[in-house]
Amino acid sequence: FSSSAAGANDYIDITNVKLEVGNTATPFEHPALAETILHCQRRYRASANQGAAPVQNLGAGTGEFQFVAPLGTTSTQRSGGPFFYPPMRATPTITLLNPSAANAQVRDETAAADCASSAAGNVSDHGFNITCTGNAGTAAGNLLGVHWIADARI
Repeated sequence: FSSSAAGANDYIDITNVKLEVGNTATPFEHPALAETILHCQRRYRASANQGAAPVQNLGAGTGEFQFVAPLGTTSTQRSGGPFFYPPMRATPTITLLNPSAANAQVRDETAAADCASSAAGNVSDHGFNITCTGNAGTAAGNLLGVHWIADARI
């Protein structure tokens, strides 16, 4: 169980346990990975590639949500998503993460510069949209990208 030294393996792991109704026990079976991911996505999901921690400055091309700038320069840019399938269990809290810098701004990946005033809007259990102010180098058609975390845990 534990040693006499504080902080040295002062824990116990309990695995392969399940609760059942009734008096008959059945063998433990690990659920399929796809089933486990599906259940988790009702409470938490992120745009980063599976196996990567969703953090600022993760890098371009790492699963960030991308959309095309509909307008040029410092105009307000609006995305059409992302959307959640299956829906989350409740309206999540959204956190935005810049894929190429240590901040929460949408990145103009074409102009290699950050946008400003980035925010998630119209948030529901089915998805949200993203707004931001383009930078001086943003042109209509530029590729904009941002990582996000949606958290609806209890």
